[in-house]
Parts: sequence; C-alpha cells; structure tokens
Amino acid sequence: MGFAKYHQEEKSKIDNIYKELLNAHYKLKDYAQKIKELTTTQERNRIARDLHDTLGHNMTGLIMQLEMTSSMMDKDIDEAKVLMEESKITARESLKKVREIVETFKDESRMYTDIGAIKELIDEFSSKTGVNISFEVKGEKMALSPDVYITLYRVIQESMTNAVRHGKADEINIVIKYEKDVIRFSIIDNGVGCDDVCEGYGLKGMRERVGLLGGFIEYRNECGFEVMGEINRG
Repeated sequence: MGFAKYHQEEKSKIDNIYKELLNAHYKLKDYAQKIKELTTTQERNRIARDLHDTLGHNMTGLIMQLEMTSSMMDKDIDEAKVLMEESKITARESLKKVREIVETFKDESRMYTDIGAIKELIDEFSSKTGVNISFEVKGEKMALSPDVYITLYRVIQESMTNAVRHGKADEINIVIKYEKDVIRFSIIDNGVGCDDVCEGYGLKGMRERVGLLGGFIEYRNECGFEVMGEINRG
C-alpha cells in the first residue's frame, strides 16, 4: 500500500514537470513571435536558422530523455526521477539559449572558435540520447575562420538531430578532414534512411551556410544516411 502511494506521488510530480515543459513550449512560441516583430528579414532568417538548429537539436535530446523516463516509470521510479531532472535541465538550457538569441543578438563567431566546441556538442548529444557517436579529425590541423567553425558546428548539429529524429539511428560516425584549400566533412548514420531526400528548413539551412563559404553539400542514402561536403578553408 505504501509503495502504491509513493508511486502515485512520484507520477504526480512527473505530471507537474510535463506541465512545466509545456509552458516552456509556449514561451518558445512567444519568443519566435518577438523575433518577427524586432528584426529585418535578413536578420530574422539568420536567427530563425539558429533557433531551428539549436532548439531542434536540444528538443530531440529532450524527447529521448522523456521517452527513457517513461520506459523507466514502472521499473525504477528513482531512475525515472533522475532522468526527469535531467530533462528539466535540458529544457531550461534551451530557454536560456533562446533568450540569448532574442535579447542580445550576439555575434556567434565568439561562441564556436575551435574544434573543441564541436567535440563538446557531440559528447553532450551522445550523453542525452544514448546514441554511440564516433568523431575523427584527419589531416594537419590549422587555424580556421570563425565562419568555418560555425558552419561545421551547425552542419554536424543538424545532421545528428536528423539521424536520431528521422532516421532512428543509434550509431553516427563523424569525420572532419583538413586539406590544403578545403575542409571536408562526413556524417554517416545507421538509420533507416529515405528513398527521396526532401529538403526541409534544416537541410536548406545547411546548404545555405555551406554555400556562403563557397562549398557544397551532398546526401547519400545507402546503408543509413550520409551528409557529406566541403567548405573553403577561409
């Protein structure tokens, strides 16, 4: 009888947290509306890409955390509580990043200035989703312009998000290769892939970012899905 009461109380707490996350969702919509009102078309498009890349990535991790929480509810309520607390942290981090974008419109070139930021992104996503991600950097490392780092960061971020959200992948292999004049990249997953690639907002955003640096991006759908391309070194 005592366990049943404890279990019901814990479920009630988790229900309250779900309500908090729903409230966070409404706040995100409100911020999106503010962006439309406060920025020019060009700036709005840039910020919209950032919102899509960052929040889409974080929300994929959050959804997987919540799914793991749900599966643990009847098995280990204490572990479910831990996962739910981690989900709350992810939600708060997402809101914080949105506030930074809306309120400061800061120069993102200050944020991603080396490969270390990309490694942190990969490690964090792997930890949140449970996906096994390998990351390899080839060639002679060299200093790159902030725009190159930012573009690599966003391409990898979007590719990992799509691999999990759409491809249901549980393994991702990422390679960055330094060459004389260009930086090549490849992100391959073991997901379900797709017969025809239909470019939505995320894929179009990747192509635009890469194109602005004189590069290209391609997709392959063989064993899983691969995003590959190159960027001028800058």
